[in-house]
Amino acid sequence: MKTTLSGAQTRLACILSLLFVMTTPEKAAAENIQTAAAPVPSRHVESVNFDHWIVTCQEGDGGKVCVATLSLLGSDGKQPIANWQIGYNKDNRLVSVFQVSPSLTAKGKDNKVSTGVSTKAGAEIKLGSSAARRLVYEGCTPQICEAVLAVDDSFIKDAASATTTSVTVSTLDGAALPLNFGSKGLEKAIAAVVARKAQ
Repeated sequence: MKTTLSGAQTRLACILSLLFVMTTPEKAAAENIQTAAAPVPSRHVESVNFDHWIVTCQEGDGGKVCVATLSLLGSDGKQPIANWQIGYNKDNRLVSVFQVSPSLTAKGKDNKVSTGVSTKAGAEIKLGSSAARRLVYEGCTPQICEAVLAVDDSFIKDAASATTTSVTVSTLDGAALPLNFGSKGLEKAIAAVVARKAQ
């Protein structure tokens, strides 16, 4: 599914991917979300597609770890520019982790090029017509910045009715860069992560 960035001329491709991070598996949203990123041959790995989302689970020493993932690729269809994951963190809380390249660059309607991610300004996620929720950046490396939001009952309810989702990233020059994509499968992906955690 191809999506146009609101206020930008850059075309994006929204695809399903097993990409858990845009860096090494060791970074793997290490503090924010447990991943099933590096399959171990002797352990069972299960992947299920839910429209735009893929839920991947792996049996581990501490039980089953599941992560729902949606990746946004640049117009070349190869380079990831953003990654959205939903899963349980190390404190056993359901969280949404939005990962974006700190060197994100986009051209707006006015042909002005905006570059870089402002972590101080944070990011916002809007599920359909619901109120925007603030994501807090918890860290950046030269390859990736991670913004985190707790997933509560209100988030799940809004995800159930949303047909579109927008994550707005603030750039270093103060521009607001909305990344818009479909929400098809989001509610089912969250439900699958929660259900598999209970198993």
